[in-house]
Amino acid sequence: MLSLDEQVEVPAGHYDQVLLTKDTITIKPDVLEYKLFAPGVGPVLVLGISAGAGREELLEVGTVSADVAEAAGSAPLGQTYD
Repeated sequence: MLSLDEQVEVPAGHYDQVLLTKDTITIKPDVLEYKLFAPGVGPVLVLGISAGAGREELLEVGTVSADVAEAAGSAPLGQTYD
């Protein structure tokens, strides 16, 4: 973790209090990425810095009803459907 107080603008919107991490891959030590995670959303931006640098942005955010999530076998993090 590098910071908990970043801001980021992507096609899905503007986010405050974003978590910034610096990630490397053990099997590819020359690969470096900065990742930004928005509270309540998750990853919103990934910036490749080296070895095939690229950019991944969150384009849109959608929600589904609890009924649809339950039918799919999915629940909010830390919760289960009985």
